[in-house]
Amino acid sequence: MTLDELMHKYRETFNDQFPLMIVRNTSEQEIINMIEDCIKTGLPFEPEMDEDVDYGKVCCQPTPSFIDSPYFVEEPFNWHLTEDAPDDIKKEFEEYMKESVTHPGEVITFAKAQGYDDASYIGKWKEYEVYEPVYSGDDVSFVGVPLLILVKGDSIRMSTVEEAFEQLNNQSTLTK
Repeated sequence: MTLDELMHKYRETFNDQFPLMIVRNTSEQEIINMIEDCIKTGLPFEPEMDEDVDYGKVCCQPTPSFIDSPYFVEEPFNWHLTEDAPDDIKKEFEEYMKESVTHPGEVITFAKAQGYDDASYIGKWKEYEVYEPVYSGDDVSFVGVPLLILVKGDSIRMSTVEEAFEQLNNQSTLTK
């Protein structure tokens, strides 16, 4: 089954959305495996939580109310609202999506097109959303300059060598 089909099956099985945001830095195949395990065992997804972390302090952005509305459709990498959503829900959704114009799926697709296996969000730098391209597997990879994936509006691109070194030298300017 595709991820989209599994997301629908998870919702039918547990009467709830699979929490994609919690596993957003996980590969698509790993998410598929997680959902298949949940459906197979009949148990909803329970994230592993570190007892020493105060998650209330870690998470600095409240969950938007549109997520719990019946108008929200959480398709993998294609969040949208139903056409009959009220104006206040539409406005909140549009404002939320402006903050993160590019879905992680688009960045992962871009990373794969560049020869990487995945991409992990690492924060904001200057006017960019910054992702680290990732190679998977057990082998050590020597890849050269640690280029980054930079996202600004609808534009996704690899950093220049100069930008990569500038970001490395100024990591204190990286914000979540």
